[in-house]
Amino acid sequence: MGHKDNESLNRVILFMSLCHSVIIGENNKFNAASPDELALLNAAKQFGHEFKSKDEKNIMKIFHNNKYIEYELHHICEFSSARKRMSVVVEDKQTNVIKVMTKGADSIIADLLSESSKSSDVYQKSQKFVNEYATEGLRTLFLAERVVPKKEFYEWIKGVREAQNAIYNREELVAAEDEKLEKNLELIGSTAIEDKL
Repeated sequence: MGHKDNESLNRVILFMSLCHSVIIGENNKFNAASPDELALLNAAKQFGHEFKSKDEKNIMKIFHNNKYIEYELHHICEFSSARKRMSVVVEDKQTNVIKVMTKGADSIIADLLSESSKSSDVYQKSQKFVNEYATEGLRTLFLAERVVPKKEFYEWIKGVREAQNAIYNREELVAAEDEKLEKNLELIGSTAIEDKL
């Protein structure tokens, strides 16, 4: 496997360790909204990116290559049956780069991708894999992300805070703000999970 392949794989695994709404409870036990989130988090750990903690300042610590890397969780764009996706907005504390990371149904995520991403090899290969996995009865997701420029982020987060403080239609207003960031994404990979329930 070449260096570029390793880099792409690391990117996907890091994504899996960050894009979730898991809370760490007593005895470091994960409390997940769904078994799928837990499965992806455990897979990330097995592949070398272990989600270790999230403190009161929303600093997420990931253990990788015998050291901790820190990300600040700015916002979670919640999953809903209407949205069929969830996103996190995180800031790499090593580089101060802010990213939106979105995972969800392939048909939904495909509509949020940039034109260059839709015509990429990653998209063609991921679509092929997802189609194959779906015929096997596996639950599939597309994983996509983009860097958010600071100016865009500060304007956007201001709108989110206003929506969160609204007295009426708060959920709808927050969801509308979330959608403003979930655009022109770059597909970085896909996942498939076996339903063992």
